[in-house]
Amino acid sequence: MALQNADPRQQKALRDAFDQTLNQAAFQFPRDPHCKIQVALVRSQLFQDLDKASDAERCLREAEQINQQLESPLDLKREQLSLSGDQVPTLEPAQPPVPAPERAGVKRDSAMSDKVNRLGVKHYMAAKMSQAFRYFGLAIEYDPSNAFALLNLAQLFLELARDVEHKRAERLKMVDRYLRLTERLPLQEPALGRQRKLKQLRSQPLEALPEGCLGALLR
Repeated sequence: MALQNADPRQQKALRDAFDQTLNQAAFQFPRDPHCKIQVALVRSQLFQDLDKASDAERCLREAEQINQQLESPLDLKREQLSLSGDQVPTLEPAQPPVPAPERAGVKRDSAMSDKVNRLGVKHYMAAKMSQAFRYFGLAIEYDPSNAFALLNLAQLFLELARDVEHKRAERLKMVDRYLRLTERLPLQEPALGRQRKLKQLRSQPLEALPEGCLGALLR
């Protein structure tokens, strides 16, 4: 968070301190694969917050590779939530380590999906858009039928397309994608009304859209 708001000179000093802390952790626990995974995940999150997608993906792959070598692999999505400093993982008992045959994806968990989606709303209200995108996406990983998370992502991509010309066409495609996914669900109010509103907004020229929030983020 400090790096995101720092000037270039401050960023360098903060980044050096950040790297030094993680390097020290890895040095103190050289045989602890859990520590190595956490270090890689923290680095990945830093790069993601700084909009360095390729570096973030590289660190995430490093964590996945270490995790795959464990006899009982960890749930990396839960580890990411825990390391973010948010309280979502503590709201329910930790699940046992994921067995090797099931480590390919996140176990479906509707309750966890709702909790993570609410955390995304919290970040959106605090104007932390990158975190909001991350949590809404994670909510869908836990439950692909979470209509509120799908609608939240459609709204965020529409707001981003309106406000930023760069990659506008790609972002509008994402709006259409998430709205199409909601059409496959048996929606009821208030989700149904919100879907109608977003569709109506999507049909308008971007320059005709109102500024700011395009609809209440529910749940």
